[in-house]
Amino acid sequence: MTYGFAALAIGAMNLPRSLRIEGSTMLHELRVGWRDFWSRTWLWAIVLQFGFVLAFENAAVMILGPTVAKEHLGGPAAWGFVLTATSVGLVVSGLLMLRWRPRRMLLTATLSVFLFVGPLLALAGPAPLVVVIAAAFVSGLAYEIFGVLWDTTMQQEIPQERLSRLSAYDALGSLALTPFALAALGPIAGAFGTRRTLLACAVLTIVATAPVLLSRDVRTLERRAAAPKDAEAVVA
Repeated sequence: MTYGFAALAIGAMNLPRSLRIEGSTMLHELRVGWRDFWSRTWLWAIVLQFGFVLAFENAAVMILGPTVAKEHLGGPAAWGFVLTATSVGLVVSGLLMLRWRPRRMLLTATLSVFLFVGPLLALAGPAPLVVVIAAAFVSGLAYEIFGVLWDTTMQQEIPQERLSRLSAYDALGSLALTPFALAALGPIAGAFGTRRTLLACAVLTIVATAPVLLSRDVRTLERRAAAPKDAEAVVA
């Protein structure tokens, strides 16, 4: 309700002409954003990749992981340890990325995605609980490595005034297939078996990732040297 009253108040203000922003239609903004998105090969290639990776890997772990834990690993407590290991991996990797700054950001980020399949392979066995926990920890490490390097690349390569628009296309493309995967993986596992489904998702994750390395932009894009801070320049 507060936001509604604020919007009415702003709409009623008689702003000077110099402060008014020229209007634009949503379709125009979508077209401009799509051209900008499609002009960057590294961007659309990795967004397309993650549309499949999140559907095959993340959705498979979310849907089938608890079933495997219940039937083979010891139940909800075991699955809690697996999820905790993933979270610890994310935290440890976040601390690591405060100091580690790979020069070829997208190449390193893409290679880290191959580690995502560890939990799928461990659950497909199923491997002993300690192995599944270790795979989850490594997967957490890899997820954070990718996330930090991806966000850094977006900030470095995309002008600030275009960042929100292209981030929206990034989110849309990356999550587009996930709802369908969440709905379909249960019936698929019922028809073909949990083990086969997990193995197939691992293979498809690798197949979706490997072609990204064919992009020259992904292989060669480098981190730029940090510019001196204005404050430091003034002091000097």
